[in-house]
Amino acid sequence: MNGSCQCPTGYTGLNCQTELTLVSVTITEVVVNQYPFDNNGFYWDTGTSSSKYPDLFLSENLGTTANDIPWTPYQSNVTASTVTFNSFYGSSTFVYPYSTYSISLWDWDGGNDNFMAGIYFIPADFKSGYPSTIHLSSSKLDMTLYVTWNF
Repeated sequence: MNGSCQCPTGYTGLNCQTELTLVSVTITEVVVNQYPFDNNGFYWDTGTSSSKYPDLFLSENLGTTANDIPWTPYQSNVTASTVTFNSFYGSSTFVYPYSTYSISLWDWDGGNDNFMAGIYFIPADFKSGYPSTIHLSSSKLDMTLYVTWNF
């Protein structure tokens, strides 16, 4: 373009033949498309009217083990089928892109939090074409991660 190569994301060189080294992946937004709306036929929270719905937050962890340390602020009394998280406590950059990470959804209950569902994945497994989104799905949880690839 205009006399110079416009290489696709993740490539460089005269003919875009050299793949750059992936250093990290930054998550800018997480959209939860599906989650367990009830807890085996019961509401996640006790109460009446709107207070019986879950107070959702995400946690992340290096490895396959879930933790209940909030990675995102919680959203109160969620009734929507799709939930968006775009604010994070601390870093949203996964600095070991070839390692396994877990992202888990929780119902916040002031320290007695309920694990709802989780997914673990290796960010670098999705680097083909370096897409701007990563789709993760299990039987209980479906989410889309909006990402930036860092070289």
